Amino acid sequence: MKTLASILAVLAASLAEGYLVSPPGTPAPGATKDCSAWVQQSLGQTCASIESAYGMSSAKFQEWNPSVTQLGAGCNLIQSLYYCVQINFISNFVSSTTFTSTVSSSSSSTTTRTTTSAGNGITTPTPTQGGMATDCNKFYKVQSGDTCQIIVDKYGTFTLSDFYRWNAAVGLDCHSLWAGYYVCVAVPGSPTTKPPPSGPSPTQAGIIQSCSKYYQAASGDTCQGILDKFQSFSLSDFYTWNPAVKADCTGLWAGYYYCVGIPISFHARALYHADCTGALYNEVTIQRNTDGLCLDTNCQAASLNLAAAVDRGMEV
Repeated sequence: MKTLASILAVLAASLAEGYLVSPPGTPAPGATKDCSAWVQQSLGQTCASIESAYGMSSAKFQEWNPSVTQLGAGCNLIQSLYYCVQINFISNFVSSTTFTSTVSSSSSSTTTRTTTSAGNGITTPTPTQGGMATDCNKFYKVQSGDTCQIIVDKYGTFTLSDFYRWNAAVGLDCHSLWAGYYVCVAVPGSPTTKPPPSGPSPTQAGIIQSCSKYYQAASGDTCQGILDKFQSFSLSDFYTWNPAVKADCTGLWAGYYYCVGIPISFHARALYHADCTGALYNEVTIQRNTDGLCLDTNCQAASLNLAAAVDRGMEV
């Protein structure tokens, strides 16, 4: 068994080595060089929860991340390090891969990977994160500055809960949405046209589509003044919900309506282990202002994990 000190001692060497897709931060030492998707260890995550989220076996996760078995008994993670959850752009949810080589005028060759998701015949662009819906038929390439809610609002044909369900790797708080990666934005049966705005007018472009409460700005208002008036959200929330006002509030216009509240929903996940780890038995979303619902556990789940499904506009 290696000590934590000996594991950390090889991090510098790991950083110098190349990966198929480089992690956004420090990789776990010894992670496979064929890695094409990563997840960062954060508070509360375990090997079991990562394996469950990405649909992989413990043996596969340990094969790609051998350091997890070198810190003591069982599987152990080091906080904030990145662990491999996909290799060669192939996840456990992809059925086939084709390779096409093109030759440039300089006689050098470039290899392009194209993956085909199971069953629907739709060509899936790369790179993607693990756990994407296997029946996805429309994709979006995440841009720097995007949030999960921004993507939902851009299309207007699905909910935040839908987006999380189709793209399990982004996490329930959108902390693993990666710029440059493709995410799923439609499955068979999804609406194809964006519904008309349901709120008051006029509003500025970009206002969050899921807004449930509006305020009409008056002459002399400031962003901080509106925040003080309601005291139910942060200045960062206000800027995220109303991006046209800009970070210095110079885009706040009298007479226009601005979002000052969004619905809150919760994800309830029934898990087999008593410490909110292990395989997922059942998962539902509970919307705000509803009478609640019954979560069937068949007397087999030992714990219930609740997480707010509010995207606070975390940076990519």
